[in-house]
Amino acid sequence: MSGNSNRDERLHTFKLNIGPIRLNFNPVVTLLAAALIWAFVGICMGFPDESNEAMSKAKIWITETFTWFYIGSVNVWFIFIVVVYFSKYGKLKLGRDDDEPEFSDATYFTMLFAAGIGVGFFYFGVAEPVYHYEPGTNGNRYWGRLVQL
Repeated sequence: MSGNSNRDERLHTFKLNIGPIRLNFNPVVTLLAAALIWAFVGICMGFPDESNEAMSKAKIWITETFTWFYIGSVNVWFIFIVVVYFSKYGKLKLGRDDDEPEFSDATYFTMLFAAGIGVGFFYFGVAEPVYHYEPGTNGNRYWGRLVQL
């Protein structure tokens, strides 16, 4: 018995091949996570006002309590990256010794930059129109203009 199959038996993985799609997951973890997510969704749908109030309070508490931690952890990660870059691991090559990089440093930077911009487009592509559609003084200026009194 190989090491991987012994590990898979200990982890109780579920394997299924459906054409080109291969599924390999732990059913206990997957079903437990799905049950928790759907329970959360159900509670939020069943009690929308209470859920909104609780999540608003939680967001304020998290922001007031852990902002220092977020700012500090970003600084620690930045220092870690700088140290690794200038250490012997900064020149570590991933792949065989004779392999050439598929992309230049500028191309990698451009791809990462484009991915970051793309995330912003996906987020604000939905958030901004919804914000402008919302009624109120800062929202949709056309709200209620076609209402017949």
